[in-house]
Amino acid sequence: MVKHRKLAGVSAPGRHRLLTETVIALVLGAIAIAAIMSCVHTFLPDGKKYPYIPEVNQTGLSLTAAHSGGPDDTPAARISSIPVLSYHQMDNGCAPAASQCATAGFSRDSVTQRQFYDQMSWLYSHGYRTVTSAQYVTWATGGQATLPAKPVLLTVDDGIANFYGGATPVLRNFGFTMVSMVVSGFAQGAQDGARQYKGWDASWGQLANLPGETWEFAFHSGPQGLS
Repeated sequence: MVKHRKLAGVSAPGRHRLLTETVIALVLGAIAIAAIMSCVHTFLPDGKKYPYIPEVNQTGLSLTAAHSGGPDDTPAARISSIPVLSYHQMDNGCAPAASQCATAGFSRDSVTQRQFYDQMSWLYSHGYRTVTSAQYVTWATGGQATLPAKPVLLTVDDGIANFYGGATPVLRNFGFTMVSMVVSGFAQGAQDGARQYKGWDASWGQLANLPGETWEFAFHSGPQGLS
């Protein structure tokens, strides 16, 4: 048996009005929550976690191909050499830190997304497939492992955000992986919002949310920052 508590000092019409207002408030609250969640999904692409680095496509090409990474079927002892390609920056318009583009070394150390795509396309069409840092170390130290017949190690130095935004969809397009050599001082500066790093270097949070099937990380040593 359910007993209804009477609201002291509230008449029957008053109780009815209070109940109606409560129901309306609950409905409006549910609508507000739904609207907020809809906005969140509008601004966050599928599968993304905040904070993230927006991917860009300035190649004029579709980057949705599902190229195979290829089999790892060659004993490491039969591989005589593994080329290592190192990158620094990608010119995607340089926003939001356009002043950096005026530095003397920018054009020397940067590639456009289309240049990067063409280079990855050349590697793929000539039979090269990427290896991880662990596979590379195993090979370099004489360990036993199976590798692609034509392995290549892709790396990028420093942790500059514009490179991840342009490189991620290109790497995914070819089924490639890449090792990011992060300067911890740069990543921490971006995380803390320091003026010389924010908007240029990737923060720890942004790095953590990069796709794990594409990116792995190591620390960059040297005088450029803490490592």
